Amino acid sequence: MHDPHRDDADRLRAAKAGDPEAISWIVRTWSPPVWRFCRRILGSDEDAGDATQETLMKVLRALDRYDDARPF
Repeated sequence: MHDPHRDDADRLRAAKAGDPEAISWIVRTWSPPVWRFCRRILGSDEDAGDATQETLMKVLRALDRYDDARPF
């Protein structure tokens, strides 16, 4: 049986190991929901885009500290 959460965990472990494809997956997967959240809070598409980029950069820089036992 296919477990999408297992696939996500594998991708996150790969991203932590520096796999560029897995890192791109994080950006592709999480940019839209982060952008929508920022847009609701900030009220501007441009500000939401900037905040999304900054947020994802912080996430990627901190991947080495991510605990695989917790939800992403």
